Amino acid sequence: MDLNSLINKLKDLFSISIDKEINLDVDISDEKEQPIQIQIQNQTIIPDEQPIEESKDITDIGYKTFSHNTELDSFTIPNHVEIIHSYDFWNCTNLTSIFIHEGVRKIGEGSFSGCAKLTSVTLPDNIIEIGKNAFYGCWQLSSINLPKKLTEIQAGILRNCYNLTNIIIPDNITYIGQNAFNHCEKLSSIIIPDKVTFIDEFAFWGCRNLVTITLSSNLEKIGTCAWGNCNALFEIHSKNKIPPTIKDNTFSKTNYIECKLFVPVGSYKDYRQAMGWCEFKQIIEE
Repeated sequence: MDLNSLINKLKDLFSISIDKEINLDVDISDEKEQPIQIQIQNQTIIPDEQPIEESKDITDIGYKTFSHNTELDSFTIPNHVEIIHSYDFWNCTNLTSIFIHEGVRKIGEGSFSGCAKLTSVTLPDNIIEIGKNAFYGCWQLSSINLPKKLTEIQAGILRNCYNLTNIIIPDNITYIGQNAFNHCEKLSSIIIPDKVTFIDEFAFWGCRNLVTITLSSNLEKIGTCAWGNCNALFEIHSKNKIPPTIKDNTFSKTNYIECKLFVPVGSYKDYRQAMGWCEFKQIIEE
C-alpha cells in the first residue's frame, strides 16, 4: 500500500482531512501478521476496517504491546478487539485519553497501570471482567464508569487514583477486592449495592476525605482495615439487620465518638454487642 492510497483510506475511515504538513507515521510492516496502526501527531488509531483478509482474526491486543510507550497521548481501540491483555498500556506516562469501543469484553491485569496523565475513561457496559490493578497509579484520573455487567471488582483496580472524585459501583457486584480503592483520596461518599456480600481488606484504606458510606443489606463480611485511615468518616449507614463480621481494626483511625452508625430498626442491640461495631458510641436506628 503506497502513501497516497493510505491517506485516501484514512479519509474514508475517519472522515478527516489530511494535508502534506501533517506528520504521518505509518506502520505497515508485516501486514499479514499485524493490523495497520496509524500515528498522527502522537495519536494512535487501529482502524475498525482492516484489510478484509486480515480483520477477522484481530480480536485482541497482545501482552505488553504498548507498555512504556511515552509518545502515546491518546488511543482508540476499535470494535473488533475483544481483549485488552495484561499490561498492554503499562506506564504509558503521557497517555491522557483512551476510547474503547463496545466490542471489548475483557481488560487484563495492570492494563493501564502507571498511566499517570490519564484523566478520564469511558468503559462500555459489555465488559465482563477487569483484571486486578488495571488502573493502579493513574494519579490524574478523575472520572471512570464501571461497566454494569461486572460481578467482581478485582484487587487494586483503582488503587492510588488520588484525583478520583466519584465512583458508582454497579448493582451486579458481589465482591470488592483488596486495595480496590486504596488511597482514592478525593472520594467523599460510597454506596455499596445490595448484592455485595464481601469487602476485602484495605479496600478503601486511606480515603481520607470519605465522609459517608452506605453498606449493602446483604453484606456479610468486611476485611481488615477496609476503611482504615478514613479520618473524615462521619456517617455509616448499615442496611443489614445482622451485623456484618468485621475486625477490631476495620475502621481504624475512625473517630468512634463523633462518627454516627445508622442501623435498621430493631438491630441496635445486635450492633451494640458485635465485635468492631460496639466501638461506635453513637448507634442510631433508622
